[in-house]
Amino acid sequence: MRSLHHRVSFKAPGDDWYDGKVDHYRVALVRNPCKRHRHPKARSFPATVAAGKTQKLELPRRLSPVSMWAVDEAGNRGRAYQFAYPCPVSG
Repeated sequence: MRSLHHRVSFKAPGDDWYDGKVDHYRVALVRNPCKRHRHPKARSFPATVAAGKTQKLELPRRLSPVSMWAVDEAGNRGRAYQFAYPCPVSG
């Protein structure tokens, strides 16, 4: 049976550089990678590991290509990364 998800893994960023843990990650479908989007329909995924550890997320197969970024408890966004499946994501 074919999986309905893609597992991506990456080195988790910290809340303040590599200190602490971010609150969550936001992931959004990228319709046009050449334009900057606000991503009103982005989905949240919880951050489960400390900075520097390997974070794994199971993303819906229908989301590709995607833009993903970390968000801290104050709502500050980290740098957005864009990628398409299947590909390894490294930090």
